[in-house]
Amino acid sequence: MIYDQDNDPYAKLWKEFDRRFSHLLPEDDREMVQGSANCGEEDASLLEAMLLCHYYEIDLPVEFIDRMQGRFSNVKGFGRILDEMRERSKTP
Repeated sequence: MIYDQDNDPYAKLWKEFDRRFSHLLPEDDREMVQGSANCGEEDASLLEAMLLCHYYEIDLPVEFIDRMQGRFSNVKGFGRILDEMRERSKTP
């Protein structure tokens, strides 16, 4: 299943999360977002929020992580991050 921003009840939350905390991302991760091909403002906010969750070890549901894998398959280096998040979320 591919992530659908228009039907995500948390889309505004992701955007606000990104607005408040994106400055906490390491420089390499910010560059990953800025260098992403086909990444509009909404996608960039979601991508940064996902990176923040990874960086601060905030567990997310595996199903959601799987949807993000499809959504951001074109972002170099992000697949590895999602794999790490998925493994951490599976571990009790």
